[in-house]
Amino acid sequence: MFFFVDESWSPDEYPEKFGVLLGVLIPRENLKTLDNFLYNMRFKYFNKQHAKDLTRELKGTTLISNNVLKKWEKDMPLKLCIAYEILKLPIVDKRFYCTVFASTVHSGTTKHPQLFAPYAKQLTRPFRELLEKVSRAAYDFDPTRNVTLIFDERPKAQTDLAISIKNFISGMRVANIDSCPYFAVSHASSGIQIADVFTSILSKRIQKIPKVITLYNQLRKLQWESTTEPKRWGFSRYNEHIDDNKLLKYTIRRKW
Repeated sequence: MFFFVDESWSPDEYPEKFGVLLGVLIPRENLKTLDNFLYNMRFKYFNKQHAKDLTRELKGTTLISNNVLKKWEKDMPLKLCIAYEILKLPIVDKRFYCTVFASTVHSGTTKHPQLFAPYAKQLTRPFRELLEKVSRAAYDFDPTRNVTLIFDERPKAQTDLAISIKNFISGMRVANIDSCPYFAVSHASSGIQIADVFTSILSKRIQKIPKVITLYNQLRKLQWESTTEPKRWGFSRYNEHIDDNKLLKYTIRRKW
């Protein structure tokens, strides 16, 4: 199985600093279905040339921009239709397994929160707990399968992140998550592209933009829910703060 991970931060004009860390868990055998689906969406809403051009990609910031949302009066704008059809794929096609996990982190300072590895060889609590849930979801789907983590390419930060993930997985003995993460070019990765679209939806929800609620409610249907006790869900919210020892700490956030 593959777990495609994307992240985003609050826009500069938004008064509160927050970050969104979101991932999509997809079995290997579903990737071809997703590739074909995104090709067909681009062919349907743009043209054949656009669909075949891998220098182009579907981006959440383009499909779900504030300008696009403002145009939504009666009929859903074309770009939002694409996002909505992506959200409906796992519901329309019951053979297509896709479940979503997300950690949203709110900073109490003027700086954006840390999402991955703030210290050398150490993951944040939001990312660590997200991986623990992914491990459980993959085991429930098929106890014999392993999960490979796929991140959007990040030349400046991927070394520290890779080391932190390897140390975490080795130390926690999360047997079904591969300790070696991979970094993909989003243009060639349909999984990264849909993770990017979902991240944009969740970011707009945090900003309390009313017109995104329809898309967010559809996204919630893809949220992972555990099948055994104790009950856990794929989406979690955190507050980030610095303690007296100047270390980052996290508490569960109950409200948006």
